[in-house]
Amino acid sequence: MKINNEPHLLYIDDGISGEILKRQGLIQLRNDAVEGLITKIVCYDPDRLSRKLMHQLMLDDEFKKCGIDVEFVNGDYANTPEGTLFFSMRGAIAEFEKEKIKQRTSAGRLKKAQSGKIVKDNKLYGYDYDKKNCTYTINRKESEIVQFIFREFLSMKRFVGMNGIAKHLNKMGVPTKTGKNVWYRQVVAQILKNQAYTGIYIQNRYDSTGIYVKRQSGEKAVEKIRDEKEWVITEIPAIISKEDFELAQQRLGNIRRLSIMQPRRDYLLSGILRCSCGSTMNGRNTKSRGKDYFRYTCRKNSAGQKNGCGRSISMNKLDKYVWNTLEDVLKDQQNIEKRQEIKDKTKDYLSKEIERIIEEIEKKKLAAKRTMRLFAVLEDERDVEEIKVQLREIRDEENALIQEKERIEKEINTKGNLDGSGLKQAISFYLAREKNLNEEDKKVLIRMAIKEVIVQGEEITVFLY
Repeated sequence: MKINNEPHLLYIDDGISGEILKRQGLIQLRNDAVEGLITKIVCYDPDRLSRKLMHQLMLDDEFKKCGIDVEFVNGDYANTPEGTLFFSMRGAIAEFEKEKIKQRTSAGRLKKAQSGKIVKDNKLYGYDYDKKNCTYTINRKESEIVQFIFREFLSMKRFVGMNGIAKHLNKMGVPTKTGKNVWYRQVVAQILKNQAYTGIYIQNRYDSTGIYVKRQSGEKAVEKIRDEKEWVITEIPAIISKEDFELAQQRLGNIRRLSIMQPRRDYLLSGILRCSCGSTMNGRNTKSRGKDYFRYTCRKNSAGQKNGCGRSISMNKLDKYVWNTLEDVLKDQQNIEKRQEIKDKTKDYLSKEIERIIEEIEKKKLAAKRTMRLFAVLEDERDVEEIKVQLREIRDEENALIQEKERIEKEINTKGNLDGSGLKQAISFYLAREKNLNEEDKKVLIRMAIKEVIVQGEEITVFLY
């Protein structure tokens, strides 16, 4: 284009932070400068070139080497030692001002959150954002869907897990927060995991410093979780009870065992049976003289899994014992002592479970150290890559154990987890179908009421929700 009858080129980076050096407009400007297409650059202010002083000095030097004059509308910087000094000082001040603005903005948001206001509308499903009062108010229609999701997930009567709920919402044409009519399993999972629905909304949880700039520059940006002491808890209207939320977290913690990792045959105790050695026990079918024999065994065939201790027990015997134990509890609703005994056993079991996990974590740490020593002496690149993969797997397993330990510790310290909410639902389900119970009903009841079954020699221990 032409300005004042002279040819000009415009280099514009709209909406992109000046902190980023790899901006499309700036890249094109530098390329054209090297190719000799430019004789003069006119820029409004040095901080339009870059928000960082080092970048400003580098670009200015780069353009000068190409024989290009750089003029700034908002200031005259002579090509003298004094002018260079003033240019540097101006850049340093601009960078300082930018950091002060960031600090003030962050402090203002934190103060707003600490005063009980919602800083940002995160489009929380089930709520509307009240801009005037900076808070969330309940959206009646959406809140009913949230209650429906929790109710159906906990009852397990009509739909198969989160995927079944998502399919039903799609079939009914229920809109999402963005107005779309497509629900995914992960969206349902996010709702079930969100503590805000109990009226506890957490702000200042994530440290997003530098995230915006990284995303604009195409870099991987991961928000860091701040220390829990820095979190700001804000009360909002509750849509579900804390008891239902805690029970849902228990179910979500076991979802991989209870629904995702379905075996070829779904046995009565599939997913909830474990050996005292710490390994899960699976159902097996063996043939002898043309007859089928079913047993639960502590033995694995899959690569990467523990071998197990080899313990086995008659499936018919164990199924009958566990079902009779549960049915006694379901029938005898007034047996407070038995329920209290189960609660005490559960707490004791959880404490032992933490001890077992701590031992496993230490084993993983030792394995990581051994792998690192091996990594240090390898020279073949293929071997090095293989060791890197092994090390990542060990770290992932260690992190998974740490998360499981934290989950159990939270479960022990949370009163609501042992209030028998799952048992109450199981009792209602049982009484409604007591006379016409089939095998599928028994499976539903067992998963609804029983957290885990531990086999230790001849001793069988049943732990309820």
